[in-house]
This record gives sequence, C-alpha cells and structure tokens, in this order.
Amino acid sequence: MSTSPIKVRMNGVKFFIDCQYTDQHINDGTFTFGIVREMYIRNCYLRYGVSKVARNARTILDLGANRGAFSLMMAQRAELVIAVEFNPLFRNVIAHNMAVNGFTNYEIESVFVGGGMCDDGNMHRVTILDLLQQHALETVDLIKMDIEGSEFELFRSPEWLNRVSALCMEVHTDYGDPQTILTALENYAFDFVVTDCEFCPVEDLKQAEFIYAWKSRIETKKKKGTAY
Repeated sequence: MSTSPIKVRMNGVKFFIDCQYTDQHINDGTFTFGIVREMYIRNCYLRYGVSKVARNARTILDLGANRGAFSLMMAQRAELVIAVEFNPLFRNVIAHNMAVNGFTNYEIESVFVGGGMCDDGNMHRVTILDLLQQHALETVDLIKMDIEGSEFELFRSPEWLNRVSALCMEVHTDYGDPQTILTALENYAFDFVVTDCEFCPVEDLKQAEFIYAWKSRIETKKKKGTAY
C-alpha cells in the first residue's frame, strides 16, 4: 500500500486519509483500510432518508469517532464537526488527518457518552445535551453513532432527539432491545429504517445492525449546500 495519504472521492466530496500514519499510531489489532472499506466503499452510514439530510448538514456529532473517518468525510462541507471518542489515543490521529486536509472546523472530545460495556466508572461522562451546550449548538443536523452498546442508555432519556434532524447508527443487540430506540424515535416524529449488515430493511429486530432515522414529518429550515 502507498505510504502517501489515500485520496477519497465519495458522493461529490474529495479528501485524504493517511492510513499509514494512523496505523502506526493506533495498535489495536485493526487497520484503517478496513474502516475505509466499511465507511467509504460500502457506505454504511449515509443511506435512506439520512442521505438527504447529509446533503446540507452543517453541524455533525460523531459519537464513537474512532479514527475519525466519518468526521473527516463530513468536514469538507460542514461548519462544525464534533468528534467524540472516549479513547484519548485517537485524538492525535484525528487531528493529523484533519490537518492533512487543511480542515479546522472541528473539535475533538475525549469523553464518554451513553452507558454500558465501555463504562468503567472512571471516564469523563457527558450527555448529548451537555455537548450541545458546550459548543453553543441549539440543534445538530446529523448524529452518527457507533458506541458499542452504550447507545441504549441514551434512548432511555431521549429528550435530546428534539434537537436533532437525523441520525445514523450501529445497533448492538447483545446489550439492549432495539425497540427501546424505535419507540423513542417514533415519539419524537422520526421516520426510520432498520437494516441488517447488508443494509437491507428488516422487521425482525434480532437481525438489526443499523438504524437510519430522519425527521420528514415536520418542516425544517432549508439550508444552502451541494447535494451528495
């Protein structure tokens, strides 16, 4: 593989990701190109109604940012991307890849959101509302969520959904019932699609791998932007 940063073209967005630098600084048994394949080639997040919101999204909350691949993709057009990753070892690689692209419209938060398998009781824990307040955001256009089962805790107090236009998320059924999430989305006027690992809609929630949710039943202010 080339030692130069990889140039990515996806849905009209162009940016670079430095796989070699990232893998040299993160030694967790995984590789950045695997994330590139899932995020950019398979396009695991910008699907169904979420893709329409993403066209004009200006504020992004990336929960479970990991190496920052989703944040990097969205930073090309957003006004602000907040990359939330509780493991502080990822901070430098996120910042490095943002710098490779000349992006400055981002913040990195090394905090814990949610509750569950990753919470050892010693982490700096915040809520989504805390993050919005800290960054002076009344609303957020898009939340991406991959927090390894901690998502269920967030939907037990789902008032933050009032301030969100769309979300795309992985769901980890070993740690909770997806119906908890779907009930909250219904109560807050979201449309949604539940899919399996191949992004095909499913009704059996035991097969749930991804949830895509967006508000299309309420009027939202149109924002300027280029379509994905």
